[in-house]
Amino acid sequence: MIRNTALNRIFLKTLNVALVPLFCILKCFKVNSNKPFQPKKILFIEIWGIGDLIMGGSAFRRMKEAVPDAEIFLLSKEFAREVFKEEYFIDKYFLYDFPWTKFKGKYAFWKWDWKGLFKLIRRLRNEKFDLILDARGDIRNNLLIFMIRAKRSLGYDWTGGGYLLTDPIRIKNDGIHRTDAWDNLLERVGVDNCIGDFKLTVSDEE
Repeated sequence: MIRNTALNRIFLKTLNVALVPLFCILKCFKVNSNKPFQPKKILFIEIWGIGDLIMGGSAFRRMKEAVPDAEIFLLSKEFAREVFKEEYFIDKYFLYDFPWTKFKGKYAFWKWDWKGLFKLIRRLRNEKFDLILDARGDIRNNLLIFMIRAKRSLGYDWTGGGYLLTDPIRIKNDGIHRTDAWDNLLERVGVDNCIGDFKLTVSDEE
């Protein structure tokens, strides 16, 4: 899940404290999740490795089966379109290599493509999503979600930033498998696990 290095822990804890004032701002955008909710535009976020992306495939497909009239968007890395090229459940891709998902240089903030990052965030915000789902539990992802904005946003607060989401799920990260993390999110929006597993088709050449 999240790399448990000393530098990473210090950075994430510091970021979590620094963002606390945004909690007051968040109240202005918070939605009463008890009201009937039928999302028409849904964004999944899986911006890390290819293995994580594939493990999210079942959740993406189940959401499309559950709400076939909704548009399903995926924010991921460049390889996502190739991975799911034969699948029907993603209507639109947003592809970007986020600097904090890299193994090297993630803390070299002066080298980040800030212009490209904020341009992407503006594009995503203009989509006016009804629902955003993220199973990573990383405060940097949660901050990204907050900046994109949506009527509802579901995710975890394993490294902090749950206050940046409208519907944070606060459970312990005791080695929870990525597929189970996605299952928990879908259950919160009324999507059950009865559709079956996702199987990725790979040719002999691939």
